[in-house]
Amino acid sequence: MAHAEDQEPRCEPDWIRFQDSCYYFADAKMTQIEARSFCLDHDGDLVSIHSPEEQIFVEDNVVFLNTWIGAYLTGSLKDDPWNFEFYDGSSKDYHQIPIDHDWPFRPGTAGEGLVLRPFLLKNVDCSLKKRNFYCDGAFVPPNCYCQSGFDHPADRCFREGAEAMTLDDANEHCHSFVEPCEYHAAILHHEQYNLKVFSGVYLRDREDDGDPPGRFWVNLIRNPETGDWETMGGSHPNVTHWHWDGYPTEDGGDCVTTFVSSWFPEPAAMLYGLICKKPLA
Repeated sequence: MAHAEDQEPRCEPDWIRFQDSCYYFADAKMTQIEARSFCLDHDGDLVSIHSPEEQIFVEDNVVFLNTWIGAYLTGSLKDDPWNFEFYDGSSKDYHQIPIDHDWPFRPGTAGEGLVLRPFLLKNVDCSLKKRNFYCDGAFVPPNCYCQSGFDHPADRCFREGAEAMTLDDANEHCHSFVEPCEYHAAILHHEQYNLKVFSGVYLRDREDDGDPPGRFWVNLIRNPETGDWETMGGSHPNVTHWHWDGYPTEDGGDCVTTFVSSWFPEPAAMLYGLICKKPLA
């Protein structure tokens, strides 16, 4: 007689169970059409996400900085963030789309796909590990221009750090770049507009070898005496785009990074990671 545990549903090897579904986080990049074909060939479909709990599970296991989910646009997300459908036909009862009527960049068009990408912030332990980072500078002509080695999306200047560093070392490295207007670059700025440029424009064709990916240092630290969040230069910003899952937490640490957390529109021909989902068998 078979044991009771042998009768319990389970996922295949390399698939991860969450609630009543199995998920496969592929280590390859494909177009969205190729990604969906891959998932269908494995008796699943590109992942649809239906709750905060499922979103957190996906965020915690994502392999790539940019990752396809199983949705396509039916219109501009600036007109309505619900202008999408899931490929598997499941109901639209949840989303993490940051695009609103004030979104300054491309809002997507019908037929494009949706990609998971860093945007929201979480507080972390400052001494936990070295992390990847980007230097962030101003572009304010005619005085401030991006210097050599910096990319220029929209009106910001970004430069990828050469290697993972501690927060202090990353900030010192960025501060060594002085722009023509004597403005020192810093690690990624916290302001929502800067992060919109960074996530909505700059990260579209970037890669990240971080483990986990998409966790970049942000120019924010918690003052141990007051508990207030400050920039490393001492200013006191109003930070409005913390991750919705209870952040910042009291015991989560006094530094801040981006997290893979939000859904962005992209043409289906882009090469990104993928997540397959199928019912628990």
